[in-house]
Amino acid sequence: MYPRKPPRLIFPEEFYDETWEREEPPCIIRFAHQRIKIALQSARIPWKIPVSYDPNCGLPCNLRTKSRYRGVNTLLLCDTFRTKNFRSKWWGTKDDWHSVGCCVNDDQEPIVIAMCHDDVGSQFAPALVYNAAQVEGAEYFRASLDKLDALVVNDEADFGSIGRLLEYHAPDIRFDVGDENQSPDFNGYVPPDPWLDHPNHTSGDYILMQSEQYFHSRADHYSILLHEIMHWAEVRTGWIDRMPAREFVAEAGMCILGLELGVPHTFCEFNHRKWLPYWTILCHEDEKFFFSMMAQVDRACDFLLAPLGIGDTDA
Repeated sequence: MYPRKPPRLIFPEEFYDETWEREEPPCIIRFAHQRIKIALQSARIPWKIPVSYDPNCGLPCNLRTKSRYRGVNTLLLCDTFRTKNFRSKWWGTKDDWHSVGCCVNDDQEPIVIAMCHDDVGSQFAPALVYNAAQVEGAEYFRASLDKLDALVVNDEADFGSIGRLLEYHAPDIRFDVGDENQSPDFNGYVPPDPWLDHPNHTSGDYILMQSEQYFHSRADHYSILLHEIMHWAEVRTGWIDRMPAREFVAEAGMCILGLELGVPHTFCEFNHRKWLPYWTILCHEDEKFFFSMMAQVDRACDFLLAPLGIGDTDA
């Protein structure tokens, strides 16, 4: 049996005609899937951008609604931090920018994103958005990351917000103890057993962590703790999947939670590199892999942050 022929690569310029009048319009789901897959295979982490003191930096937000983009759009837009050197978190369509008196010149290339086209989040349509760095008259929305002091240094971060998160949710975190299956130097979430019997399970449902002194920085410690809290949120949002899928959600969610809470990301990318080959297999099998994984990331982040009044939503 011959291997399946891979689908053709869809290029961004195929969407630049905003009338979308084509006999066979390009598939936005396939396009987003390909863009994220290319980023990962090019050794980029498309959800990883630095935490900054600059209020115009952070997770991508829509100019008109002031709320952040969701799902795969988070990855498509965050990836421009490295591919386009865009630093501002503010994005919008030409109409969005015109609504605040700014102008997008015709020579600017848009970023193609996948906008939800129905109430259940299963239909998507392409949209063309522009960063503040591309827009005339958008100085107020631009980032000033040319200064190094705009970035939050790991050990100078304010960990008050993550303290609020831990106080509110009160996960069972066991420091430097291990258990019958894990040594004291293990960092990880032990799921409930049986999983589906939560909260009436017989064992599990706790996080094993090393304390701060075993990490390079406080931010490394809390960043990895956020990864495990994403796992802790799985059972509470009724989500079960294969381990590589769970690790994708935990890795992406760790960085998104960190940006929302002001916790710089861990320097260590070992876990990302460990699971990347497995993610490549899963996304090769399923063109909606990134859509479904990022939907769970948003679900878990909403569960964790909404009670604290942190974070908001958009497309």
